[in-house]
Amino acid sequence: MTRVSYKITVFILAFSVIVLELLIARIADYHIGHFNSYLAIPITLLGLALGSLYIHLRKKTIEPRDLTKQISILLIISTVILVLLFFIYSRVFPAVGIYYFKGSIYSSIITIKTFLFIFSFLAIFFFFGKIMTSLYYIGRDFIGELYAMDLIGAALAGCLTPIILHFVRLTNIFFLFFFGLSLLVVLFINLSKQKRIILAGVLFVTAVLSTIVITTFDKNAKLLLHKNWKVQVLESGWNEFSKVSLVKIRNKKNRRVNYKILHDNAHSNVHVWRFRNRIRDPRYLEAIESPFIMNRKTDNILVMFAGCGAEMIKFHEYSHRKAHITGVEINPLVKSIAANSYYIRRYN
Repeated sequence: MTRVSYKITVFILAFSVIVLELLIARIADYHIGHFNSYLAIPITLLGLALGSLYIHLRKKTIEPRDLTKQISILLIISTVILVLLFFIYSRVFPAVGIYYFKGSIYSSIITIKTFLFIFSFLAIFFFFGKIMTSLYYIGRDFIGELYAMDLIGAALAGCLTPIILHFVRLTNIFFLFFFGLSLLVVLFINLSKQKRIILAGVLFVTAVLSTIVITTFDKNAKLLLHKNWKVQVLESGWNEFSKVSLVKIRNKKNRRVNYKILHDNAHSNVHVWRFRNRIRDPRYLEAIESPFIMNRKTDNILVMFAGCGAEMIKFHEYSHRKAHITGVEINPLVKSIAANSYYIRRYN
């Protein structure tokens, strides 16, 4: 490996570390609750620190010829852990609706999922720490340049990842992570040109398949909302705010069916109501009905966190279609699913 190749390696590794850290912050918000999303930072730092400490304590340092092997191990371990983690979180444990449970069931599920989350990602960052420390040791004569590439890669990942999340499903960004590590293996492995091309093809296909498998598990998450409800996920997607899922809920007792849009781990939900363009009068003194019962002026109404318009429909009906109603929803995915979903259009 040349001086330039060391700098490229540090750049890609630093970029990958921050991409993964930001992704697991979002995953934690969904799978183990918003109160655990902060774990992304200590897990990353502890994993890197343990990997670095291991290199300092071991008697034999990693030689330049060993770096490709170590990166290959990192790629394999990361792929296996991420695929298994999404499988376990989506098919073994309930992925959505844990907020509907309290007591021992709630505590046990969260505890198991949290420990699994911590140890899985600690293993990945441990190998990152080993490799990064070895690179700094090998390139100690130009350590300043390596630090610069580290900071540039990390800063670029921090800027780009939220932007990419706005346009691309979170699970698809794992392809970027797999691709970066695969690129390092292909670039610096000691093989003939023909074998290197074959290896590149194999790793590319593996990265694509791994991403597809993770996305499939994520889409078909096991849901657990209430023992009397039969719940089916119709659509779901991630963006920079949350994971948003459109679910169909059927009450097993009275067989009523309704639709909800869930944010993250069902921490908040949005009712999907039919728009009938009807007129009705308020009957109870509730928050949404009080201005009409109290005969307040309701020509212009602003609805904050409007979701997909359930409260706006009520205001439209109570005002006898006369009010000018504006709804504000900060999560564009909620509006997109509500406006474009085939299931909601059929429902209405």
